Amino acid sequence: MTEEKHTPEVLPATVAKSEFHAPLLIDDELARSLMARGASDLFSQSVLRFVMMMLFVGPVAFFAGITDLPFFPMVFAVFMFSYLAGAILSWRVQSSLENRHYSLTAKRLPLSMFWNTVWFPITFSPYFQTAQAFMRLLLVEGRFVELEAVTRYTWGMHQRRSFSNTDVPKDWGLANNLAVAYLSQWRFEEAATIFRDLLKRPSAMRGRLVLLNNLALCLVRNDELEEAEKLLTEAFTLSKSSFQPVVGWRLHFVKALIETKKGNLESAEEAIEKAETMARKNKDVAEAQTHLDSALAKIRFKQNRFDEAELYYKNALDALQAATNPSYRVMSVYSKDYAEVLSAQNKQEEADKMLSRSRSYEDMDLQNELSAVEAIKERLRSPKPLLLATDLLQLSPRERYLEMIDD
Repeated sequence: MTEEKHTPEVLPATVAKSEFHAPLLIDDELARSLMARGASDLFSQSVLRFVMMMLFVGPVAFFAGITDLPFFPMVFAVFMFSYLAGAILSWRVQSSLENRHYSLTAKRLPLSMFWNTVWFPITFSPYFQTAQAFMRLLLVEGRFVELEAVTRYTWGMHQRRSFSNTDVPKDWGLANNLAVAYLSQWRFEEAATIFRDLLKRPSAMRGRLVLLNNLALCLVRNDELEEAEKLLTEAFTLSKSSFQPVVGWRLHFVKALIETKKGNLESAEEAIEKAETMARKNKDVAEAQTHLDSALAKIRFKQNRFDEAELYYKNALDALQAATNPSYRVMSVYSKDYAEVLSAQNKQEEADKMLSRSRSYEDMDLQNELSAVEAIKERLRSPKPLLLATDLLQLSPRERYLEMIDD
């Protein structure tokens, strides 16, 4: 997979205080294996690119040799065709992703990735758009360990001498992807270390704005509120520019979390209202609503408005359960917080039941991630070259375990 350079992902991660501790599923040995395999598969990818080029350019050269047609204009036409085809394939992937047709996106990804990889750098723009859609798909479907695996595999292709599990990629895009993977796995300190490193590197205003948001999320989770507020102050200043839609409602969401933890509940409510307005303006309500409902539930709980807190948690959990690939990790956190609300009202039987559901969701999350890791190890054991990063994963919908939980 060719080196990625794109705007980092803005992560509206759930940062509620919880007892969830993510296990380290990609250990040093697997990390080294992924990077070593990426380094070895780079040659296979180069061979594939050369063969495809010859298959298309070779006949053109032969035909030009037996006719009076000029060679270079014909080659240019082939290159234009390759670019246009790649652009169309990439557009199809992005379109299905934007419309939240994730299964369709997974079906369209391999062909787009294959075509734009073999014709790179001619298909420079379509390639990076496809790669960014691939990373986004892994995020929205909760495939956080797989995101880390793909990042390490790609890292091995472009930094073949570095096989440490603790190093930070030199490539800006890869380093950001790794940090986002850590943040999504609840590994906040590791994510914050990389985000801080990236903020020291030169970056465009757009990229810096997203990094400030993501680092602030890590700090809020670790109760480092003073530093998080400083980052938000800079982020809000930058967001007044034309790059504001990049973070949209997320800065106000983080602001609400900080004010809630500090007990400034009126300010927290104001931040939620601004986040909701921004989400509607940017047509991002579907993604924002679950996070905003959970934040409002915390505010209502602190205000002793328990009935409303229950309603917001129920809405958030119902929305997550309806997802094609539900995030069991987030459901575990929300269920635990919901149980706290029930317990505060002396509804102990219901609270115990909700705590049991929280533990079940946590087990389901671990089961999904362990299955993903085993599938990756199986792919790595195969001697067949992995020509694309998509070949490392099984992109079909993962198992749904919700029916295993008693109502």
